[in-house]
Amino acid sequence: MSRQPARRRAHTPHPPKLSILGAVLLLAAAPVVAQCESEEQQLIDKPNGKTLDAFGRRVAISGDRAAVSADAENSMGAVYAYELDGDSWTLAQKVLPADLEFLDRFGFSLVMEGSTMIVGNPRDDDQAADSGSVVVFEHDGAQWAEITELTPSVGVELGQFGWSLALDGDVLVVGAIGDESPGENNTGAAWVFRHDGTEWVEEQRLSVPGLDDFDELGFAVAVDGDDVFVAAVNDDGVGIDSGAVYTFSYDGVEWNEGQKLVSGDIAGGDWFGWALDVDGDLLAVSAPQHDAAAENSGALYFFERPGGVWVESDKIVPDGAGAFENFGWSVDLEGPRMVVGAAAADSFSGALYLFQDVGTQWLESHFWTGSAGPGTGFFNDSLGASVALDGAHVLGGAPFADADQEDAGVAYAYEVTDLAMAALPQTVQTGDDVTLRVCGGAPGEDVVIYLRGFGGDPASRRIDNGVFAFDGRFQTTMSFPGNAAGNEAEFGARGFWQPGVLGTSDVVTVTIEP
Repeated sequence: MSRQPARRRAHTPHPPKLSILGAVLLLAAAPVVAQCESEEQQLIDKPNGKTLDAFGRRVAISGDRAAVSADAENSMGAVYAYELDGDSWTLAQKVLPADLEFLDRFGFSLVMEGSTMIVGNPRDDDQAADSGSVVVFEHDGAQWAEITELTPSVGVELGQFGWSLALDGDVLVVGAIGDESPGENNTGAAWVFRHDGTEWVEEQRLSVPGLDDFDELGFAVAVDGDDVFVAAVNDDGVGIDSGAVYTFSYDGVEWNEGQKLVSGDIAGGDWFGWALDVDGDLLAVSAPQHDAAAENSGALYFFERPGGVWVESDKIVPDGAGAFENFGWSVDLEGPRMVVGAAAADSFSGALYLFQDVGTQWLESHFWTGSAGPGTGFFNDSLGASVALDGAHVLGGAPFADADQEDAGVAYAYEVTDLAMAALPQTVQTGDDVTLRVCGGAPGEDVVIYLRGFGGDPASRRIDNGVFAFDGRFQTTMSFPGNAAGNEAEFGARGFWQPGVLGTSDVVTVTIEP
């Protein structure tokens, strides 16, 4: 049997990929002052969205369940429940209360914990016009079912019970910004309910003597164990509408007023206390109209409790904050991570920021915007009007984004990674510089940027390494040789985002144009 001559492989215009990988040109490494913008995981819109439904007014996550409210849908409101299916949130149920009427605002506030979801309806008229209510739902393993409706023992006209909500285990706090005692006018209050193992029972009304009319105590609330925090954004202690936060502690019998918290640098109109969250001995308080970096750019303040007394410990202002961005419109704090909404950033398109406790300080890591863009509606998106953080998942509400209809609203889902990775630009020509940037690392700790894929094939090639700068960032600049044209390169990073805690980044793709 004769041997056939070996066939020559047909010539291909694409060069061997390994030779391209070996020809990546490293140019420089330097500290960074810009953000690491990461891509969204999913855009969530509701079926049959209509203009000004306000879908995304509030968002909530707990494990593999999430909820998004549309408090203006049909001029009554609704909540849409989602479940995590792999990497996607899928609609599971439209949730409505048994008692829903025209001009209600069901979904104006929303909390979720485990199998419990509680929804505020501050325009409910059960006790008086706009007296308000909250509705408790439980998940039975198949769907959400209404358990009970809660109203205060003394409901008042325009009390707006349900304006804000906070839930921690068996303790529920409800803000009522228009609540008042005789002789008062919209001073506000908060109500505490406790689950006794069978039902939710009203425990105590929280108020502050000496408040002025329209201080709106209860605008925002937070709870952690035996500590409750109630904001009065129109408190005039430092200046008109400067804002304040009041602390209450439980002694086993009743809730007692503690401290009045204000920042040392707030001024009139700052709205200190607009958004609150607490985790143990760390309290986050926003002031979205504070002139931190520019007029109404916004700021977030941390308070800690050494020796049993709450004291201001830090102030956070994002890099590049501009005028009227309202950083701090919303906040969710969970362990070493915190997500903050800036609903007016980029001309009210909005943005989200993720900050991480890197061991010695809180540093900005991820920065997110939405893909819907400015749109053609009358309003811009306002991403960051609401935020929710649970583990590796973030939701951000954009209640005026264009979806099926103009200004109908959407929500965005994002994935939290230990480090954030960015490539600028993401489309280049051969010979052009591309900057690879890593954010969210512990200053002085090691970081490596590596090539993990090229032209559709996996790869593992170190691009550069170094240490994170004081701002938790590291970058390197590189370019591609001529024979890389027409391919895509994938990059990632590994580094310590806390001392001794190694983490990885998301993956960014750079397209090299022919």
